[in-house]
Amino acid sequence: MWPAVVVLVTGWLVLAGLHYFQLRIATTTLFWIAAVYFGPLLSAVPWVVLVGATAIAGRLIWRRARWRGVAAFLVPSVVVGVVVALVNWQYVYKVSWYRLHRSDFAAVARLADDRTWTATAPQGYYGPKLPAEYQYLSTVDSLSRIGVNRGTPVWFLSQWAGIPDGAIGYAHITGDIDETAELDGFGDPVKPTVYLGDGWWWVE
Repeated sequence: MWPAVVVLVTGWLVLAGLHYFQLRIATTTLFWIAAVYFGPLLSAVPWVVLVGATAIAGRLIWRRARWRGVAAFLVPSVVVGVVVALVNWQYVYKVSWYRLHRSDFAAVARLADDRTWTATAPQGYYGPKLPAEYQYLSTVDSLSRIGVNRGTPVWFLSQWAGIPDGAIGYAHITGDIDETAELDGFGDPVKPTVYLGDGWWWVE
């Protein structure tokens, strides 16, 4: 019984994890290579994992409980699949990722306000390289300046960067939003959409 439970729960966790981190996964080089060869089929991968885990668990439980046991495993898998399909994972990610790492976002905001750091930090293609302990906050490892709001620089932590252009992620914006301010998401215009706290916005 327990091996079947472990397999099934692992399948659920992988399914949810792939949806939760879909933005970051879609930024990786491996994803872009896979996209060239498999295209739209990539979107089916999480569901293949769920179906595969359910099938393996069903096979394991069949040996003990036959149809009654298989039904007991199939029903929760269907429920999990429906829930995953209905959840707005991008919203869940943008809010929860910020809240889980709020102290590190605050530390990065302090760096952004430190003109000495922004001027002397090692420069990457997308802007000043973040200290190693904060690089996980940006898919490009950098704090990027994407515009100006009421005379103050707007600093950006990319959560997805397109090839060749485009980006969405978190931006630190000081003061009230200037609706006329132009923010450049690595070649595409972006706008603040969700306020998260302490000057941090989700922009896309």
